Amino acid sequence: GGNNGERIQSRGAFYDPEQKTWHELPPMNEPRAAMGAVVMARTLYVLGGRGADNAPVNTVEAFSC
Repeated sequence: GGNNGERIQSRGAFYDPEQKTWHELPPMNEPRAAMGAVVMARTLYVLGGRGADNAPVNTVEAFSC
């Protein structure tokens, strides 16, 4: 997610400090920027944010990491 200066993105990545590497995530169902994120039990949760139309995104997506 995020904004590349032209549009809101649906792609993301996470950093694994044990392996010292970045891993690309599958595309999110909804592009979003200004979202929250937390890792619990090796699952990355991406929460809320704002969508491509600048409206609030009221969903949570989960990714294994």
